[in-house]
Amino acid sequence: MRQQPKPTDREANVDEHDQQLAERVRTACVSTALEAYHDAGLSGLCAEGRWEYTIGVLRQLDLTPLLNAAALVPADCGVDVRQIG
Repeated sequence: MRQQPKPTDREANVDEHDQQLAERVRTACVSTALEAYHDAGLSGLCAEGRWEYTIGVLRQLDLTPLLNAAALVPADCGVDVRQIG
């Protein structure tokens, strides 16, 4: 069986940076979904309506601030991008 080459320090940092960004996006989506579902329930929507409303809100979610914050931090600088924004 062929062994995978060990990633360089730069590759490891890029992977970590990308992972942190992905986690921030996931957190933003889950938080937005929970808030939208709750708000839709307060508006009197049934479960199906709450779900449809939530999907609509997620489709409109602006991830630009997360992407901009991540772009400002070089991948190899050691800053945890989860703490930005």
